[in-house]
Amino acid sequence: MNISPAVNAASSLDAGTVQGVAAMKVLKMAIDQQASSAAQLIEAIPQPPQLASGGSVGTLLHAVV
Repeated sequence: MNISPAVNAASSLDAGTVQGVAAMKVLKMAIDQQASSAAQLIEAIPQPPQLASGGSVGTLLHAVV
């Protein structure tokens, strides 16, 4: 969702007018919706697999210098 038009409209109106108040409410709703969508996307990222903590596979590094 592109909120640029809402930002432009809200910033060009006087905050004391009815239109200004309405524009600010719409802008806040749009920002809240984007924040919610971003949080859902972050939560949808799968957790990385756990690293091995025991045994010889995945726990030892052999480096030849």
